Amino acid sequence: MKADIEKMKESLWNHQLDKLGCDEERVIALFHYYNYNGNQDMYDWCDWEDVDNMVGEDYLVLTDEEADDMVREYIEDSVWAFTPSFLSSYTGIDEEVFKVLQEKYEDANTAIRSMIHEFDDFVDDAVRTDGRGHFLSPYDGKEHEVTVYNTTYYIYRVN
Repeated sequence: MKADIEKMKESLWNHQLDKLGCDEERVIALFHYYNYNGNQDMYDWCDWEDVDNMVGEDYLVLTDEEADDMVREYIEDSVWAFTPSFLSSYTGIDEEVFKVLQEKYEDANTAIRSMIHEFDDFVDDAVRTDGRGHFLSPYDGKEHEVTVYNTTYYIYRVN
């Protein structure tokens, strides 16, 4: 009887996973994130479709490489918003220049980006200073880590 119940559970699990719109591991990672962060009641109110819809809408569930790529892209698009002192340290240009650019020009991003010589170092230092969550999670600025089937996913709340 117990073996039959386990088979039924597995069958139901597989049936639900087959209906998912995104990668099943990402949905499982989000379920684990909720479960391990004091949200055990999620299983009571949330079905697979709800969680599936949250991936990409309310949460980013990314591999390490995907998170690195996304944070780099975000920083490239928002370099204009960095503090003048941080920008000055990577360009050798006086902070006052960046203050003027940020105050006077709506789209100074391309100009400021072109002044940064070692952009990889710039990105690495920004992430080291503030963390990827600061850039990828506008909701709370946090990064959460969950491992599913030997793959580590990083979860960012975006909404």
